[in-house]
Amino acid sequence: MTDAEVILSPEHDAAIANFITYYQASDRLEAAGVGQTPAILLHGPPGCGKTVLGHTIAGRLGLPLLVARIDSMVSSYLGATAKNMRLLFEHAQSKPCVLFLDEFDAIAKIRDDNHELGELKRVVVSLLQNIDSLGRQTVLVAATNHEHLLDRAIWRRFTLHLHLELPDERLRRHLLERFVRGYAASDEIDLYARLTEGLSGAVIRTCAEDGVRAAIVANATAIPWADMIRRILAIRQIPLGDGRNVDDLRRIRELDPRFFTQKRLAELHDFSVSYVQKILTRRR
Repeated sequence: MTDAEVILSPEHDAAIANFITYYQASDRLEAAGVGQTPAILLHGPPGCGKTVLGHTIAGRLGLPLLVARIDSMVSSYLGATAKNMRLLFEHAQSKPCVLFLDEFDAIAKIRDDNHELGELKRVVVSLLQNIDSLGRQTVLVAATNHEHLLDRAIWRRFTLHLHLELPDERLRRHLLERFVRGYAASDEIDLYARLTEGLSGAVIRTCAEDGVRAAIVANATAIPWADMIRRILAIRQIPLGDGRNVDDLRRIRELDPRFFTQKRLAELHDFSVSYVQKILTRRR
């Protein structure tokens, strides 16, 4: 999102707020002997908002964001990966910032994985040492789509673990309302929220903004509902086809029987209502 703000569940929002409060009180907590490493591990499926949340955290803390794709730091040369990592952490400690490590599992893999080379296992040790040496002014945020690959010692270095899920219907509606930018009516947004079940926030944003662009280019004041539904069906890999396959028509209708009446199915496929009725009454 361009404003570096992600829509969080109440639970996650409260967890982030507590983390920020503790960071801002880090001097007092440290003096009392109850300081903690300002580190957050974000995990979950692709497109669920991990990168955007990194921007959000930096924005709320008022700190610059330093982003590093960890997979790009891995080198085939002996010792080069550990060196690249050390230079990154040293740079991050030069001034207060949020260090965001994307694709974190590329160097934080389980050390008893027999498929990994000794060099990568040594990299994990180096990573642990670098995390331990971070000053309290550097906030570490790491993100992975493959949390099951992470070494157990890595998990212990992070104060907060957040699993980001795919958006539920309430959140999908919120995202769609935000991204269609007034180019869809409220009841249409309700429908799109139901139809986008299982899609990530990133995919929903792309779908909505593509619809808005098409509407603007066509000098339309709204996204035609059929156009938006075609986009959603394509992403969900539900074939629109030529409408002559009764299974395809029934599959679309079953997505939302109240909305997908024979009339709307006809509009969606550019058929007559009588033709759709004939197709639907055909035996499988």
